[in-house]
Amino acid sequence: MSKSELVLTTEYDDSKEKVVLDISNLPSLRVEEVKVNSKIISCVIPPVDGIFRGVILDHPIIDVIINDKYIEIRGLIIGKVYSGLILNLECIPGSKFYLLEDFLVENGDIISEYICKTYKLAFKRDISEEKFNEWYFKLQQDTKYINDFIKDIVYDKEFLERNIDFTEFIKLVYTLIYRKDISDKGVKRFKELYKDEIKNNVFDNDIKLDIIDEMINNKQFEYLVDIREISEE
Repeated sequence: MSKSELVLTTEYDDSKEKVVLDISNLPSLRVEEVKVNSKIISCVIPPVDGIFRGVILDHPIIDVIINDKYIEIRGLIIGKVYSGLILNLECIPGSKFYLLEDFLVENGDIISEYICKTYKLAFKRDISEEKFNEWYFKLQQDTKYINDFIKDIVYDKEFLERNIDFTEFIKLVYTLIYRKDISDKGVKRFKELYKDEIKNNVFDNDIKLDIIDEMINNKQFEYLVDIREISEE
């Protein structure tokens, strides 16, 4: 197998076939962001007629939706650059494979932008497509899951173990939980509460959890359940 050949999984609902492709010989397709039914969607123009289904190889969580004018690619992460994605299209003439040109996902709806930007702020990396889709569908069903999403982030072990100092942690947690910056007075209050720990350079996960619990248990947090609030910021 040459360096340009890849073994990839088609993973349609009714099969999990393996294919070997020489990507150096694949035709390429350009991905563009297009307004579809008032939403900005990453799309490609159908290269052939008679397409009845499609999939991104090795990425079955990414949805490929066929319509009359475009092939929509959904479930992508806002702010992420995608490289080397291979689109498999099943059509009446047979199976076709295309290498998608590298593209940046710049736009999305309110929910997708909120999920992606909040997660990246917390972890300094993109959310996975699997986790993104899990939370996206939950928030579409009921905006009350916003608070569950926030809790999932701030109580995550990876987040708790981020190497940042006390002040940075206070500011970051406050922003994640309340979607706004904490005041200097607020920072000062937390520093006063934990002045002994700061003096002794003790800032472990137990202290971080205490801080998070106090913010989460605040009445203000209970009302952050309306997705419209995100669009107003």
